Amino acid sequence: MNIVPDDPTVLYEIEDEGLSQRQHKRKRKRTVILEKSWSEDQTEAAFKLGVIAPSTRHDTLVRVAAYIRNTPSLCPDSLAEFIDVLISWSRKQYEQHRENIGTTWTEHMRDVHRVAKYAWTHPLTSGVPRVIKVTAAIVHWIRGQTTVLAEQQVMFAAWFQMSNVGGCFHLGYEQVRDMTHLAKDSLDRAMKGLRDKGILVVQEEYFNGRDGIFPSKTRKYCFGNPPGKSSHQAVLLILTKEQWDPTLWFRLLVSLFTKEQLKNWYPFAYHRICRVEPILLGRSTA
Repeated sequence: MNIVPDDPTVLYEIEDEGLSQRQHKRKRKRTVILEKSWSEDQTEAAFKLGVIAPSTRHDTLVRVAAYIRNTPSLCPDSLAEFIDVLISWSRKQYEQHRENIGTTWTEHMRDVHRVAKYAWTHPLTSGVPRVIKVTAAIVHWIRGQTTVLAEQQVMFAAWFQMSNVGGCFHLGYEQVRDMTHLAKDSLDRAMKGLRDKGILVVQEEYFNGRDGIFPSKTRKYCFGNPPGKSSHQAVLLILTKEQWDPTLWFRLLVSLFTKEQLKNWYPFAYHRICRVEPILLGRSTA
């Protein structure tokens, strides 16, 4: 007779924590069609409207993270700020749409950190082109690694690949030729020079075959000395994958340095470099 019932919300939280450990064994019927919900309009709607239907919390969070990451006006300058933005968005969802969310705040915070780390380094476009910000720090970092122009061009292409996928990246031979328009001999020497100097490091990759695990035939690279974070560095160029131009490295050089500097650094390629148009700093190439 002296037993006092617990508050229902407390019991709900305990039950929810227990269920979260068995969620991988349950199959829930999806209430959204993912193919349609990943369009640009639907992704923006997810960001603005939030979790408006039950069992859509995680899918909505992923779409919102991708939308924020790839929208120039919303994208923060660091992963920590990115997480803060998602936490702020999440608080509104738990205040306005708690009836549609069957996950505890603690478990949701784990999802926020996991999704943020993945979206920060992987191309989750969600109908919005992935945006790469080129800063002066990146240009100076590349020039600090090597003085050879062809190697700098390959490095810039490799950095762009890394920025699109995060971490290690594939760098196919024909792909680099298309991105740099370098002659075969020049590209061979540049790739070998970057590997010999330890600037590009080959990563051995494996795949799961039907009969076991085998080394992959496709080379994957990473930078031996990757660039550091430069969140306060002014943006020179906002670039998407579709806007790549083989002359971009030349255009960045012309935009940042004087003709006298370029003539001293690249005496044999000076006239070729200076023929390109400089970049309108801080703008998209479109």
